[in-house]
Amino acid sequence: MNIQEVTSSSKWGGKNGDTLTVEYLISGTADRVRAYIEFCCYIQSRFRKREGLFLQTMDVEIKPNAYDFWTGKATWSTNDRERAIWSGSTQGDTINIKQSKNTVDWGPAWENLDAPDLAFIVPTPNFNRAINVDKDEVKGCEILIPKWEHNVKISYRGDLLSANYFSALHRMTGTVNNAPVWFFRKGEVLFKGADWTTKYERDHLGNLVQWFTFTFYFTAEPNVDIKVIDKGPRSTVHKEGQQYIWFYYETQKDEKAKILVPKPTTAYVEQVYDYSDFSFFGFDGPYYEF
Repeated sequence: MNIQEVTSSSKWGGKNGDTLTVEYLISGTADRVRAYIEFCCYIQSRFRKREGLFLQTMDVEIKPNAYDFWTGKATWSTNDRERAIWSGSTQGDTINIKQSKNTVDWGPAWENLDAPDLAFIVPTPNFNRAINVDKDEVKGCEILIPKWEHNVKISYRGDLLSANYFSALHRMTGTVNNAPVWFFRKGEVLFKGADWTTKYERDHLGNLVQWFTFTFYFTAEPNVDIKVIDKGPRSTVHKEGQQYIWFYYETQKDEKAKILVPKPTTAYVEQVYDYSDFSFFGFDGPYYEF
């Protein structure tokens, strides 16, 4: 997509204070919501403050008689009420794992009291770090893992929002960051959605103004390299935090124990979420506080 600045106009001393409105030409897509998201990301990443004014609103409209050309407008003003308030938690969550990091020891589950030395003669199968194996089933166990969740609360004037903004929030729910954002790497943060409430307040001129207070919900898991086999060139696989990993088990004969045991032969890392540009949110600007 291509975004070019076309015109700008200023207004000093209005009901919203000093304001600056800049018009842009957007081309390269016929999708209005995509044009809006790309435009928001462009402005948020470059012009959250302009000429000493704070970014207030962004919107796009179709350019007359043009299928894939859009007019984008962004407004800055002296109003800096829109500050982000962060909250979060690092309380862990539990998952079921099928493989341990290392099988530190194993031995027979019984002891011959008459001839205790014989207990160590009986061969025991090696399950290659598979946990809680019952015949052909690997049941695994529950463990506590780190989990990051944070919420961001911020208020916007209702007259500065558009239907495109709500459509963008709907489309981006259930997506993962496509580039580093805040202090996270690509693929670590999942946008879980947003809630909002409204209220009315009178501004300094006595006008009744509607305010929307949004709460945005995010969760994050670190990108990791996971050891999947003990030997060979592919002993580890890379998993982004919001990707899913699963193991394929094959029943193989353990030559020492002379029994069939399930052993992991392949690890699969699956992408289960689409990516999106989280600069759309713009919470890490110079006037947003973490």
